[in-house]
Amino acid sequence: MNENEAVKLMLAKAGDEAAVTFLIEKYQYLVMNAAFKYYLKDAEQQDLIQEGLIGLYEAIKSYDINKNDSFPAYAKLVINRKLISAVNAHNAEKNRIVSERVYVENMEDVIHETAADAGERIERKEFDKEYLARLKTVLSDMEYEIILLYMNDYSYAEIAEKTGKTKKTVDNAVSRAKKKIREAGII
Repeated sequence: MNENEAVKLMLAKAGDEAAVTFLIEKYQYLVMNAAFKYYLKDAEQQDLIQEGLIGLYEAIKSYDINKNDSFPAYAKLVINRKLISAVNAHNAEKNRIVSERVYVENMEDVIHETAADAGERIERKEFDKEYLARLKTVLSDMEYEIILLYMNDYSYAEIAEKTGKTKKTVDNAVSRAKKKIREAGII
């Protein structure tokens, strides 16, 4: 590390915004290199770049000239840890319980589907808690449980296995639920 860089790091740690800006501009290539190694489903690459920049900023603020040999090596480590944390947090968010977020098929198509074409994939749409609450008001507990599984692309056989019901019971519950949803105008 050259003397100018060491001075900039000390100034940045002391709160000098010009020094922070200088270091971020100088080392943003570390962020770009690291960010493009990761992928967040349903998110922008820019989100990862922002997380990487936060990691770079944290590296600038926590770097100890007396303990660490190379700032770029230290910054890469902090940036990568920040990105890994962001990916893990994103994946945890995606896997929240179904009562908080349910991805369902376009309801118009669900209502008109037959058992034979139930496995076909169509564009997904996110419904919020209010939608789930409305479903719960018109469906029985069993129908609600089964329709949520059905909307999340489980086959009749998988639903039967998960609920302990027969495939015929699942088919009947899906049919009743579709009819009740259509009649209640919850589309």
